[in-house]
Amino acid sequence: MANGNFKAVTPFCCTYQRMPESVSCNTPLWKERNLAEGLVCFVPSRKYLQQDLKYWLGWLLSRKVIEDLIDYCWSASPVDPDTPIPDIWYSKVFSDLQDASGHPFFPDPKEEECLVFSLLVDSFNPFHIKTVKQKASSMGIWLVLLNLPSQLRYLPENIFLVGVIPGPGKPAMDEINHYLKPLVQSLLEFWDPGVFFS
Repeated sequence: MANGNFKAVTPFCCTYQRMPESVSCNTPLWKERNLAEGLVCFVPSRKYLQQDLKYWLGWLLSRKVIEDLIDYCWSASPVDPDTPIPDIWYSKVFSDLQDASGHPFFPDPKEEECLVFSLLVDSFNPFHIKTVKQKASSMGIWLVLLNLPSQLRYLPENIFLVGVIPGPGKPAMDEINHYLKPLVQSLLEFWDPGVFFS
């Protein structure tokens, strides 16, 4: 319900600035909805729902043989450094990656799993219209667990759908950061101090 406290704690307009010297976006974040008996409530102008990574990962790890498949990435034999790498696990990026204390991130200690995800962001027409010049567009955000064998990574049951940015148009490149911020905050907890699953 509308009351005096709502205005005090919740901004009514977007305060985002593309650059420090830029003017604020100032787009309204709320709209009024009239209820019965003259009461008014405020609802978001736009909604964005994001799945809980912790919950999804707990579900994934509870599936049979998943942890064995995750450990499989270290069982493959090394390849000749002068030949093209057959998988991302053989790249220098992973061999040089360090944890928060400066130690090698891989191979992971026996008592824990060190997971690596790739981030995918792509737009699609929510009405399944496949014309060249789309009038409507939504954008999906996904995480793919690279620890899984390559033939299993992109199966729908193994991909984490972070969320779908509503249309009707694509956000600008810098506007995507608003949608990625909650994901980054949840990943920071996984990085330090880490997440324990029983």
